[in-house]
Amino acid sequence: MPLLFTVHAVMFQEFRGYESLKNNPFVSVIGKAYRLILHFLEIIAFKRADGFIVTSEEIKRYLKDHHGIKKNIFVIRHGVDTGLFKPSPDNLKKRKYNVSFVGRHVSRKGLQYLFKALELLKDRGLKVAFCGPHITNIMVAIDKLKKNTNHAFYLEDARSYTSMPSFYLD
Repeated sequence: MPLLFTVHAVMFQEFRGYESLKNNPFVSVIGKAYRLILHFLEIIAFKRADGFIVTSEEIKRYLKDHHGIKKNIFVIRHGVDTGLFKPSPDNLKKRKYNVSFVGRHVSRKGLQYLFKALELLKDRGLKVAFCGPHITNIMVAIDKLKKNTNHAFYLEDARSYTSMPSFYLD
């Protein structure tokens, strides 16, 4: 039976992003070792696969460039449940935050660019929400922004997917 992998991210990308947050107290020798071990397990697994379903062209390129995989890579992008997330003019009026970041705090999500943009918009007094697992991992950056900007920050641990619409509107 063929072995098919679904790949949402690759550990080396996560590891590089983790390294870029080295000023964060969460970064440790054990954390680095753990991610390197996962990276090597990933290499072994990728060699045994017959095909891949990936979520972006970037991951497809990464598999080709860094793992030498030349065929059977199919891109299926993440989707949004429009039955659950319903944009409307009324929802825009109910919106509590100017900026919301939802997800894991990894480099590929561009969190470093959000922090830089918030620095540049320091006098705007934006309402900024962060929701995701291990929210304490970004507290060093949040504390710096609190000292140097007029923004108000709202932090929340991870939520279930079905409760996310209320996060944006509460």
